[in-house]
Amino acid sequence: MRLNNIFWLWLVLLLVFNIIPIGNTVNRDVNDGKALPRLDYLPHFATLLACSGIVIYGIIGDKCVFQVHQFRKTAVIIIIEAVFVESIQLTLPYRTFNPWDMAGNLLGAVLTIVLVALTVKSAHALHHR
Repeated sequence: MRLNNIFWLWLVLLLVFNIIPIGNTVNRDVNDGKALPRLDYLPHFATLLACSGIVIYGIIGDKCVFQVHQFRKTAVIIIIEAVFVESIQLTLPYRTFNPWDMAGNLLGAVLTIVLVALTVKSAHALHHR
C-alpha cells in the first residue's frame, strides 16, 4: 500500500471513529466541572500526532505522502481534520461535542505541523549540502 493511501486511510478512520455511536454511558459530558483535562483526552492528541509519523516516515524514506508542497498540504489537512472530526459531532444527536477533545485534537495537529516542519527543513538541508 502506498504511503499516501495510508495517510488518507488514517484520516478517514479518525473521522469514522468520531461519528459512530458509542453509547450513552460513555457519551455524556465528561467535564464534570474539572479544570484540567482527564487522561481520556490523550487519544485525541495521539491520533492526530500519529499523522506526523506517517508523513515523517515518507520524508525520511523519500516516499513523500504529497509530491509537492509537503509541509503546506500536511498543515492544512491536519488542521481541517482536527477541527472537523470534533465539530461534526455538533450535528449528530448521539454524540456530544467536547471542547477538551477539540483542544486535544488541535494540540496534536500543532505538534504534527512542528515535527513535519522540522523534518522537511532537515531533509532539505541534507539534500542541499
